[in-house]
Amino acid sequence: MLVSLASRLSRYMTNSVVVLTLRYMARNPIHYSRLILLLMMAASVGMFSASFLGTLNRSYFERVAYSVGSEVRLENPLAYGTGKKAMMEQYSGITGVENVSLAYRGTATVGTFTQTDSAILAVDPANFGDLTWYREDFSARPVSEIMDVLRKDTATTSGLPLPDGTEAIGLWISPVYGPNPRLTLLARIQDGRGFYNDITLGSPTYDDWQYIEGSLYDSVGNLPVSPIRLYSIYLSVAGGSTTGLQGTYLDDLQVRGSFSDRPMVVEDFEDITEWTAVSEFQSSGSQTGSSDSLARERNIVYAGSYAARYTWGGRPSFRGIFPNLDSRPLLGIASRTFLNNVGVSVGDWITVRIPGQFLSISIEDVVDYFPTLDPAKKPFLLLNYDRLVSSGLSSNNRLYPNEVWLDVPPDGQERLAAVQELKAPGNRADKFYDREELLAAQKADPLVAAGWGGILLIAFVGVILVSGLGFVVYAYLSARGRHLEFAVLRTLGFSWRQIISLVCFEQIFVIGAGMGIGTLLGNRLSRIMMPFLQLTEKGEAVVPPFVLVTDWPTISVAYVILSVAFMATISLVVLFFSRVALHRALRMGDE
Repeated sequence: MLVSLASRLSRYMTNSVVVLTLRYMARNPIHYSRLILLLMMAASVGMFSASFLGTLNRSYFERVAYSVGSEVRLENPLAYGTGKKAMMEQYSGITGVENVSLAYRGTATVGTFTQTDSAILAVDPANFGDLTWYREDFSARPVSEIMDVLRKDTATTSGLPLPDGTEAIGLWISPVYGPNPRLTLLARIQDGRGFYNDITLGSPTYDDWQYIEGSLYDSVGNLPVSPIRLYSIYLSVAGGSTTGLQGTYLDDLQVRGSFSDRPMVVEDFEDITEWTAVSEFQSSGSQTGSSDSLARERNIVYAGSYAARYTWGGRPSFRGIFPNLDSRPLLGIASRTFLNNVGVSVGDWITVRIPGQFLSISIEDVVDYFPTLDPAKKPFLLLNYDRLVSSGLSSNNRLYPNEVWLDVPPDGQERLAAVQELKAPGNRADKFYDREELLAAQKADPLVAAGWGGILLIAFVGVILVSGLGFVVYAYLSARGRHLEFAVLRTLGFSWRQIISLVCFEQIFVIGAGMGIGTLLGNRLSRIMMPFLQLTEKGEAVVPPFVLVTDWPTISVAYVILSVAFMATISLVVLFFSRVALHRALRMGDE
């Protein structure tokens, strides 16, 4: 059809070579269709092979980069308990380390009757986007804007500040419903490094006011690093024996230390508006569905006009009172699978359970993929680490950074030195992920190196050889069968220049049509077939998914080689016709 259309349009042309060539091809299409089909098949298969090969090479790198997340990642470092500030100083001081970001990886459960298990990755949005590997199609917005959403969720300063030099903390208590020696009150403090310490105060053993106190000195005689803040006063029940309504009166929270020779009252409980009672089975700052309460008491006081009356009930769990508690919902980024599985959308509020407590989270945005997380295996939520820590109420689940993401030089001695120091005993972690090391191991893996890549390379080379050989055979047979035709054209007055132009135009038209259509078909075939080939060498789905990459340099080299072969063949055909004696060809035609 294409040749026939071109033949009709040639009526308006005056060039005899073009007109004659197109009309001949339109009247004898079968002669050319075989070669065009051969070239179409060769070009489409070659295009598919080159596209698949380029896509695989990119996918090998992206799979490693996605699993590591950054240049180097440490999982469960031994120094995790020292706190965020100390860990940042430790890893930033390593020679060759260009950037450090800490993260917390955990699990959460959503739902009551139908539960959805999900992963939580809490990051530091201040610099996390600078060192993580991220592909633009993972979300509708770039990673910098995703981090901006989390950056808005700033942590407020929770807790009650204590004077520098504080050595002990205590308060006056009196049981509401009688003594309970199984009940112990503890104070959780946070030091200047962000490290938490639990100080045992005592138990209500008398049916009257008694003073309980705990020392801040550790087992080797050191005090916490200043500044110190009282994070909460919470309860611990030995053997989990309390089931009914319980309660205690609290008054005159005070500290002792080198700052004064007399105790200093830091909270007299005359006004308790800044204090919140929270149990393990509540969202942060929420009172819904809980029997825990904190109220002012004016009849039973130790000093002043009021004391605090703290009552609770129900099954044993972590519960306590928190000064200046941040009760806002956390801002979260959810995976699309999370939204689909839970049945929520962007803008909704949800309640998730992490070990030890419930949290209220506002879904602010959605992503399809995020480094180190597989949404198909487990939906996930992204949170602000500092905000999550400030909302972590449970005494049993201390949210210290359990991952270190690092940026090191891509190669060279400086990188080698940094990696060796990161593997040293002082910086050791349960798992060590190095992008370059994993890429090298992947290249050495015979399942990867000798897999699709070798097969596709053989197919690509075979396509070049077959198409080149097919064209040579076609040109030879065509020249042998049409020498009389060209001899007649010579006798009709066509010059050798016109004969050469006719041969070249005819062959270039056929080659261009076959290779051009084949290239378009191969590109389309790649887009259709590629999603069905996204499997690893172990038969698992590729994460992240393929991005179609056409290896144009390889295709260009192949097309240049074929072009040289085609031009050489056309030159030989022209040479063959130039040596044909007209009288002999015409005499053979008469015979």
